[in-house]
Amino acid sequence: MAADVLTRFDDDARTALQRQRSSQNDGVMRLADAYGETKYALAAGGLLYIGGIAIGEERVRTTGRLAFESLLVSGVITTSLKYVLGRARPFLDEGQGSFTPFPGLRNDSRFSLPSGHTTVAFTLSTVLAKRINNTYASIGLYSAAGLTGLARMYYDKHWLTDVLAGAAVGYLSATWILNIHESNSVQSQAQSQSSFRCFLSPTPGGVSFTAIW
Repeated sequence: MAADVLTRFDDDARTALQRQRSSQNDGVMRLADAYGETKYALAAGGLLYIGGIAIGEERVRTTGRLAFESLLVSGVITTSLKYVLGRARPFLDEGQGSFTPFPGLRNDSRFSLPSGHTTVAFTLSTVLAKRINNTYASIGLYSAAGLTGLARMYYDKHWLTDVLAGAAVGYLSATWILNIHESNSVQSQAQSQSSFRCFLSPTPGGVSFTAIW
């Protein structure tokens, strides 16, 4: 039932976006589409990682590493789903219910669900938004990711449900990786605080010895 409710909007969304095609909108959508390119997302992660090392900022370096890890996880999930589901892209005009499971690794025209560009965009935006932890930055980053999803529909490469699925995979994958990192950081900090320490301090009667573990 839930799937029927979602997919019934696919054709309407496709029609609405195709009506917005114009040379003026093409420029905006081209930039939005680029935000979901894997090569640019990996480049951003690489710049953060190398930049963090260069300026001596561990948090920046770690953010780059987390971006790489999140993109790897979301990429594996998205690619697997594309191959298993084999949904036809809108431009084939076979309708939103056309699925050919396991269509072949080179049959890109049947790799519609989920949207890979949207997955990449939401993965990167989620990592950056949660690491920066600023409301305005989050609004900008998630808006950019949302525009990437619209661009994929605008270019007739994906259905609305493809985009929603890609956004979910990207957000959840990045959140999972970030939660693991936070959990590991807390454990490391606890272990550090619980390590054995001893102190010598002067007292009126001599010297006291204090041990903490």
